[in-house]
Amino acid sequence: MRRGAAVIRGSEDRAGRLPAAAGIDHAQIQPDRGRIGSDQHTDGRLAHLHAALALSEAYGITGTNLFKDPAQRAVDAAVAMQVKGSGWSPGADAPVDTITTAWGAMVLKSAELSGPSFPGTAYDGARAWFNSVFDDDGRAGLFKKGDWDGTKRKHDTATAAAMFWLIFIDKQKSDPRLAKAAKIL
Repeated sequence: MRRGAAVIRGSEDRAGRLPAAAGIDHAQIQPDRGRIGSDQHTDGRLAHLHAALALSEAYGITGTNLFKDPAQRAVDAAVAMQVKGSGWSPGADAPVDTITTAWGAMVLKSAELSGPSFPGTAYDGARAWFNSVFDDDGRAGLFKKGDWDGTKRKHDTATAAAMFWLIFIDKQKSDPRLAKAAKIL
């Protein structure tokens, strides 16, 4: 059992449902093949990744079957919306970006730790994306390597996301870009 499981475990009713105060109604949030959110909204895919992470974590923390199938459907939908061999875009008409891909990578890591399955190629695509935007100076671009400039926000969030990938997901503690990224941040 992961830390924090006692907070929710035992509060289900006889049918295995959490009280209404928990605010989770899977029939409403996953009406179509596990998808949460809509491509009709600019950040619809990003919203799904946030919710998929929450469901995967809820399953991992509580261990209750209440979250098992919804978490798996949400992870499946997240993997299905990943651009093949790359990362994730926040919406249907948006390009892949580093921030959204970091959220997708967090969903994968949570699923790896919590139990929902996914193909290893999902990690391969995220790895390819982060390697394509992370330069040798330790800075990551939002849409491509070197897409930041001094007159605009330098996408330090993208650098933090790429740093997250190297440490948390890819476990590349010795990568020289880490120290450089830490100085930037």
